[in-house]
Amino acid sequence: MLENNWASGLTISSGAESADEFTTRIIKHLSEILEGYSHRLIVSHGGVYSALIKVSGLFNREA
Repeated sequence: MLENNWASGLTISSGAESADEFTTRIIKHLSEILEGYSHRLIVSHGGVYSALIKVSGLFNREA
């Protein structure tokens, strides 16, 4: 299971950040979490998690 510290790396925006920059930062952070926990995935949920990892990989290439 994922621990409840997923938001520990997030910082509060001062308002100087555009919506695109904020979204890119959040997507990068979430994809890092997915990569970090990929070795702990439960086999029965592998299809769902592999789809999430594939999606996060797409965002990583664009960012």
